[in-house]
Amino acid sequence: IQYEAMRIITAAIESYFASLRSRLGEAKPVLFKAVSIAEWLPQPSQCHMNVDYWIAGRQNCTRVRGWLTWGEDELGSCLFIAHSVVDDNGILYDITPIDPNTSPLMFLKHIGTVEAFDAMQPQFSSATYPFLFELAQASCGLEEDAGYN
Repeated sequence: IQYEAMRIITAAIESYFASLRSRLGEAKPVLFKAVSIAEWLPQPSQCHMNVDYWIAGRQNCTRVRGWLTWGEDELGSCLFIAHSVVDDNGILYDITPIDPNTSPLMFLKHIGTVEAFDAMQPQFSSATYPFLFELAQASCGLEEDAGYN
């Protein structure tokens, strides 16, 4: 049996995702723009690396960190997927190819430091909020030698 690692939800993480949910009205559609540099093409599921590569040497372009979302579902849950897009003189566009059958993308900008966003990525590159089936801030108390491995 293979188990997924449980994420530990701190008060700061809970507050951050609650804030994202409260800001859903700020999410904006971001259009896809096909780009290339010589033989290089952006790769699916590599948005952060794609944007970093694309903006290198482009003075008017910056990376914008944030979250893809499709809003609340019928149960009130929101899916957030960490994503990076290009800001080219105030115009946002997405250079990372996706499945053409995907619903239109809505992008919600990250508010906070670059370091905070990047630190969340290992555990929270994709998250459904409110969190379900996650450990609270404190340990659940199961020990390694309790026979649960």
